[in-house]
Amino acid sequence: SSQTTTTTEAPPGEALKAIVCGNGGNCAEAPEGWDVANTYDRHEVRCCRECIDGNCPRAWKEKCPFYDDEVYARSKIKGACREDATFLEAIALCNSVGGRLCTPWEVFEGCAAGTGCGFDREMVWACSYEGHECEEDAECCGLCVEGFCEGDPQDLFA
Repeated sequence: SSQTTTTTEAPPGEALKAIVCGNGGNCAEAPEGWDVANTYDRHEVRCCRECIDGNCPRAWKEKCPFYDDEVYARSKIKGACREDATFLEAIALCNSVGGRLCTPWEVFEGCAAGTGCGFDREMVWACSYEGHECEEDAECCGLCVEGFCEGDPQDLFA
């Protein structure tokens, strides 16, 4: 029997960030559906953004209207699937197409599922939630305040 251990503290000089199974369910890498990874690890990228009244460029797909009808997601970034990005690269990639990293809750609710690239059973980067260390707002599901993410990610984009 294999045992999964969840690390809550990062090794010195390293930061851990959330990764979530791309379909909101479970992946072979993380049967619980989520885990943490070092910011320098390489994982798949899916991006989210808000689109009011469905007014969104065609590349963005609405996958979770029952959870939040303004959240749209995509996997292809400038025509390419990105399965090898670090945490900061993922932030920059999403920003480059007018998006952001999805919150862990958006991914759990299936907002990014089925958006392409075969990432439904892969671990994708998610923004950092309350209490995670940060240097800039883009890392957080809310705001970076004095080096820590603040804001309840379940309420931030409602």
